[in-house]
Amino acid sequence: MPRLASPDLPERATATAEFPEAGTLEQMLVVAGMMPLVVTQGLLNVSGTGLDEGFAKSGPMLVTYGGKDLLFQPTMSTRMQALNQEAQISLYPEAGHAPFYDEPDRFNRELAAFVSDRHSRARA
Repeated sequence: MPRLASPDLPERATATAEFPEAGTLEQMLVVAGMMPLVVTQGLLNVSGTGLDEGFAKSGPMLVTYGGKDLLFQPTMSTRMQALNQEAQISLYPEAGHAPFYDEPDRFNRELAAFVSDRHSRARA
C-alpha cells in the first residue's frame, strides 16, 4: 500500500487509519507515528537483491502473515518457503498486518511450539 509511505501526511494518516479494526485505531496510530517515515518508505522499496540467498540459508523459520494484510502480500511468504524447505507458513485468514495482535493466543501457541520443536531437535 504505497499510501502508507506517502510524503503527504494527511494521506499517510488516512491510510494508517484503514489498517486496524475499530477500537484499536488510537493505539495503532501511536505506534505508527513512532515509525520513522524513512522506514516505511524503505519497506515498500525492498528489493530481492540478497534476500533469496538469505532466505535459503536462514534455516528453520516460521513465516506468519495475515490474509488481510494491506502491506505485505502472500507471495512473499510462499517465496520464502520455495527458497527454504525448512520454512513453515502460518496464514491467519482474518488477521491484518499484525497477526500477533489480532490473534495473540494462536500466535503465541504456534511460536512456542515452533521454538520448542527447534530446541528439541537441537538437543537430539
